[in-house]
Amino acid sequence: MRKSLFVVSMIMFGWQAPALDAKMNQAVLELASAGKSELLSRVLAQGADVNTTGAYGETALHLAAWRGSLSMVKLLASKGADVDRADQLGRTPCLLAAANGKLDVVSWLKGKGAKLNTVDNMGFSMLMWAAAGNHVDIIKFLLRNGVNMNGKDKKGRTAFDVIRFNTDFIKTADLMRELGAQRGSHKRADGDLGEIMRKQRNGKLAAVKKKTGLGYGGGSLPLRNPKARDAYLLGTVLLLEGKRVEAGKALSQAEKLEKGGCAPCRFPLAEIYLETGELEKARSTIEVLAKAGPDPRLNGLYFQLGKALLTAGDDESATPHLYRAAKADPVVYNEANYHLGSLADDRDDLDEARTLLNAYISNDANGPFAQKARTRLEGLGPTTTSVRGTDGKRLDMADYQSKYLLIEFWASDDADRQKTLKNLKKLNGLDKLNLISVYVGGQRPDSGEGWPMFHDPNMRHFNKRYQLTEVPTLLLLNKYGQEDLRIRGEEVMHKSIIKRVKKAIKK
Repeated sequence: MRKSLFVVSMIMFGWQAPALDAKMNQAVLELASAGKSELLSRVLAQGADVNTTGAYGETALHLAAWRGSLSMVKLLASKGADVDRADQLGRTPCLLAAANGKLDVVSWLKGKGAKLNTVDNMGFSMLMWAAAGNHVDIIKFLLRNGVNMNGKDKKGRTAFDVIRFNTDFIKTADLMRELGAQRGSHKRADGDLGEIMRKQRNGKLAAVKKKTGLGYGGGSLPLRNPKARDAYLLGTVLLLEGKRVEAGKALSQAEKLEKGGCAPCRFPLAEIYLETGELEKARSTIEVLAKAGPDPRLNGLYFQLGKALLTAGDDESATPHLYRAAKADPVVYNEANYHLGSLADDRDDLDEARTLLNAYISNDANGPFAQKARTRLEGLGPTTTSVRGTDGKRLDMADYQSKYLLIEFWASDDADRQKTLKNLKKLNGLDKLNLISVYVGGQRPDSGEGWPMFHDPNMRHFNKRYQLTEVPTLLLLNKYGQEDLRIRGEEVMHKSIIKRVKKAIKK
């Protein structure tokens, strides 16, 4: 029951089940690498894949066998681990245990059906790797169980070649010789074959690490403090079990214990802070993560932080975070397009609002915000401006397309404007003319002069469209929205404007 509730909460918070599976599978490798059997059992009980693989194709069983942890090997096998799966270098868990001298693991895995005659991608057998480590007990065990002592690799080299030129392995070489070991094609001048094997293996591992950035074992934890590592692993398991508060405490403890901070703790901590509403902690943690370099997981954090700030009423802080997420992936974070479009609409940035709201509908026509987006777009028709009237409604130029439109732009209600008003009142009511005033001062005027009054404090819309450079200005537009007459400065106060406007609308 705990898992299902946790999955539901994660989906509500913005994650999907595949992401949760990835976290669980990563934890399997980290716990196996660290030798944490009890914690590993808890993660496997959550439904993690026991055969999940890391960057090198290694499973948890590979890591447990290499460590020589028989109890963990048994645990993994009991949960369905594949005892003969090979990693990207062709190495099985049993081969790794043999190479590292773990006889009890080799013997137990053999009893579970593991093959002893396997070779890796470089052609080196389990016997050759045991010889390279001078593991006499493993060599004897393999030979007792029918492994061919004189099997050859791709270049005709035998297990005896691995040790016969190494003076440190004289006793082992004598033993193998007594048991019938034969020389292969390797010559002394070629160098220590055991060292050649290790160099080839390390070169292959280095190539994968360079490509993926991950070390063998699902990514090595960059934690120097053992207690910090233990706290991190505990926090990871608690997180997967849905115990958010306890997980946060464990991860915070790891952060404190590790000098310089616990880098792998920060992503889950940021998620927890976001879920618990600790937005300042979340913000600072995300900032630290961003400084560490680009990471696609940051986009999800930006999105969640932006939504949380939006809910908290901090629209200004929410906007840049939502933009980062939408820019990174406008489909995955399509919801950000809706929120950003709504914010742009609220601040009268109509072109931006139209673009973002249309993008939301285009990406998800039946999305949860699709109807709200359409409703907003209906109020943002192609001729709707960012200019608002004294009633708060925006100016829609379509309302004035059947007649000429005379727009008065003014900024101060002084004696000069009173002269202008006398002239405008004589023009008001002409059959072919609509008249509106647009105040470009700081505060919206309370009322009009018998005709509609609008407010455009920065002349953003009209300055952009008609290149207005000064006020007062009278602008006469025909029914197509084209400019037919412009009167500026002191001329707007002169009674001659009446004749000029009438003459223009009679054309």
